[in-house]
Amino acid sequence: MILFHTLILILCSTSPLLDVSDTIPRGGTAVYTVSLEEETVYWIVLQSENGVTDLNVTASSNMMDFEHFMNLPYREDFIYALEFAIAAGLEEGDESVTLPAEYSGPVYVIVHDIGGGGGQFTLTIQ
Repeated sequence: MILFHTLILILCSTSPLLDVSDTIPRGGTAVYTVSLEEETVYWIVLQSENGVTDLNVTASSNMMDFEHFMNLPYREDFIYALEFAIAAGLEEGDESVTLPAEYSGPVYVIVHDIGGGGGQFTLTIQ
């Protein structure tokens, strides 16, 4: 329990790496690029605003061919991104996953509407 409280204290005392509120269309995909610091563990939290949207998230390494990803059709883009996943949240509802940085540099954080309903969400990386 002490470890949990310590983690919450650390997360609350630092500025987020990414803190965004956005809207995703039905069947859509949103992409954000963040730069990680090697040997740091981050925490990705994805929450739908209306509580009903089923969104998935992956953090994919910079080894992913971004141009190829952008030209893939619905769902195939997310499946391709999963091949390069460092971390992924694939549960129903909101997601909360750790992201261990194995290198310093950019990663692609991809939010995908798996439920087919779209909607508003917040994405935070701490």
